[in-house]
Amino acid sequence: MLNTGHPMYIFWGADGACLYNDAYRRSIGPERHPASLGRPAREVWHEIWDIIGPQFEQVLSGGGATWHEDHLVPITRYGRREDVYWTYSYSPIDDDMAPNGIGGVLVICTETTQKVLEEQRLAGEIERLWKHSRDLQAVVGTDGIFRAVSPAWREILGHEPDAVIGQSFLNFIWPEDAERTQGRLDTTTSKGHLANFENRYRHKDSTPRWISWRASVEGDLIYAYGRDITAEKKTESELALSKELAQREARYRWALAAGQLVHWETDLSAGTRTWTKEAMALFGLSLADGRGRFGGDADEFKLALHPDDRHLAKGFYELADKQDWFPVEYRIRRSDGTIRWLSGGGQVVARRADGKAQRLVNVVADVTDRKAAEEHLKFLMSEITHRSKNLLAVVQAIASQTGRGVDTFEEFQEQFVKRLQGLAASHDLLVLKDWQGALLADLVRDQLAPFTEPGSERITVSGPDALLRPEAAEAIGLALHELATNAVKYGALSVPGGHVTISWALEDHDAKPSQFAVNWIERGGPTVAAPLRKGFGHIVFERLVTRSLNGSVAIDFAPEGLTWKLSVPTTNLVTEPAAVRNPSAH
Repeated sequence: MLNTGHPMYIFWGADGACLYNDAYRRSIGPERHPASLGRPAREVWHEIWDIIGPQFEQVLSGGGATWHEDHLVPITRYGRREDVYWTYSYSPIDDDMAPNGIGGVLVICTETTQKVLEEQRLAGEIERLWKHSRDLQAVVGTDGIFRAVSPAWREILGHEPDAVIGQSFLNFIWPEDAERTQGRLDTTTSKGHLANFENRYRHKDSTPRWISWRASVEGDLIYAYGRDITAEKKTESELALSKELAQREARYRWALAAGQLVHWETDLSAGTRTWTKEAMALFGLSLADGRGRFGGDADEFKLALHPDDRHLAKGFYELADKQDWFPVEYRIRRSDGTIRWLSGGGQVVARRADGKAQRLVNVVADVTDRKAAEEHLKFLMSEITHRSKNLLAVVQAIASQTGRGVDTFEEFQEQFVKRLQGLAASHDLLVLKDWQGALLADLVRDQLAPFTEPGSERITVSGPDALLRPEAAEAIGLALHELATNAVKYGALSVPGGHVTISWALEDHDAKPSQFAVNWIERGGPTVAAPLRKGFGHIVFERLVTRSLNGSVAIDFAPEGLTWKLSVPTTNLVTEPAAVRNPSAH
């Protein structure tokens, strides 16, 4: 005992004579050392006997040892009374000679004044933080019941702390977040901590508040710290909305570009119009910042409308007063004189108090090509109807004339099929040109193809590029087929040494030539004599061609070979006569 560095004290005997080691004397001060050695306990410790006396009596009488932790036992030392805290125990010292077998009391003690004061100071700081923190603090049981909440609950959520304590968090959580929060509470209980969990609590005014939580678990209590992030969430939401709007705007512009659409906005009340760059480019406008005018003589939209369509503008605005969306289709005339067809609609985006349109957005697409295609389609449908009737008449005439010149059905079938093939060859060329016409050189090539080898020297073809109108291609094609058929059967192509020359040219050289000639000349074939009767072939290359093309045909049955010359007005040509002046070999 004497040699240990831990403070130790002995009360010996019934009076509790005081004995202690050097480690203890530092705790009692000069007032009791060394004067207290050997003196009765009640005399030495009279100022605190009401505290320690019962403990001394308990142990000495056999009542067992005592234990006290951070216990306040005030004493006078170093000239003043101090609040001193001790952690100590009273234990019996056995003595067989004593009445109860207990000769004294052993006191083992440690002064904890500094530790207790520091804890009290920290507790005070924590209390001040608890009271003055602007963030939520709470102690929650693992059952979800609030044990304590900080005053900030009043400031942030509008609930008095006393009204929250004792209630379940479910009474304050935003309904949509209740299940998720309960799951996180269970996870926190099992893992011992919670970090960066966000949920919404219901303010007393029934609006939501976003809270970001951190928490730790000690035993069956959860210590939670929550920060109000409602403003941050609002900012995030606004940024997300702004980003979404920007993406929508980008998608809108991509859609307009992909659909080749342009748009502009008109403020009918302010008398202004705001153009996009794409819309100005389509209309051929150049306006500072895209700012234009609505109404009056300087209305750039009305001025851009085709004169025949300007009356439509009034109707557009009348529709806008009656309905939110209205279709539009009109022509504009650009500054360079070009005419463009536009189609789209107008969308009213704001109305005045009286219901009339105030602001509207116009969206249109350039449909000029579509309009041209529609007009061409109408033309083609009309042409198909007209040509179908003509074709049926031609086929009927071919059948009738073929039937008159043959004796058997087999002969009729053979000649009729060949003549239809010749007619079909002309139609194939017209189809390739969308029924705009057929080149005479191509027509000659295709009509003679069944009768000669490709590149045969027995056929000579020459003439300038000339695009025949559909009617001329049909008639001349039939004539060429019949001439070739006649040459193979009876003329120059019926013998190895025969030769055919086909040529075409303008017949005069005036500024505006009026006649176009096609020549067929056979040489080297059998001696030619005029036929005793005229069959279908002669009817075709004499009557049909002259009547359908308003031209003339000259046929010479000279002994050395047939000569056929067709002369028709240049109106049967698609190509301008001036472009047909210089012939070129084919």
